[in-house]
Amino acid sequence: MKAYGWFRKALEEAEGTFEYKLEGLELEVTERILQVMQDQGITRSELAQRLNVTKAAVSKLLNDGSDMTLKRLLAVAEALNQELRVDLQPPARRLETKVVQYNPKRQTRGPKFNLVGIIGADDYTINEDEPHHAINEC
Repeated sequence: MKAYGWFRKALEEAEGTFEYKLEGLELEVTERILQVMQDQGITRSELAQRLNVTKAAVSKLLNDGSDMTLKRLLAVAEALNQELRVDLQPPARRLETKVVQYNPKRQTRGPKFNLVGIIGADDYTINEDEPHHAINEC
């Protein structure tokens, strides 16, 4: 997400919080449930019937997401004929964009910097002594 000014700062501060991560997980799970429902042509009413709850209860679960429990998720998964998987993984490494300078003697025009791409910040170093191979593995 591109953010600017005060909003960017607020977003960066919020990104590591428990609440931000929880909201992201709730959104991810509900979006996945909705995708499976769409793929199978199942309405909220039909899912409610399969779960033996009201349509309002299904809508609240999918709109709010905060009432998600493993028990409810498993019931939804089974109602959709899906397998529920829960996984714990180490945190993903932060990715950074590295900018590497071209060899100015060989460059005739264009920018003096080349956007190399997104790489693992801990995997590479910039070698300023080699202008043609500016990024080397550690």
